[in-house]
Amino acid sequence: MRYHVSERDAGDLDILIEPSAQTAIAVISALSSNPLISTAGLTVEKLTQPQRIQIPAKIYYYADILKPAYDFDFDLHWAQAHDAMIGQIPVKVASVKTLLALLAYSNEPKHANDLSLLMSISG
Repeated sequence: MRYHVSERDAGDLDILIEPSAQTAIAVISALSSNPLISTAGLTVEKLTQPQRIQIPAKIYYYADILKPAYDFDFDLHWAQAHDAMIGQIPVKVASVKTLLALLAYSNEPKHANDLSLLMSISG
């Protein structure tokens, strides 16, 4: 959200992953190498199911791992993602279209506000 709407405060980092065993293994390996992130209870099985998992990163920050529903075309959304940098690390940032698709069925009040912000810039 913050990439597209600079006035939106970022309270956490949302990581969208492809729900495959290969991706799950890579994500667990990468997160396990960071001492600030607990991967206790994080399994390949959990990462290949289409539900949200919240992983506390230290005390002050959170990272949400989002896995799309089975009807979500991950390759299409990956192709639409923006290339960006976090520090010196190249990352992909979800497009506005992808964020709209991911938030469309949420009942959380903060997501209603996010949808409104995204709609205002999607033209």
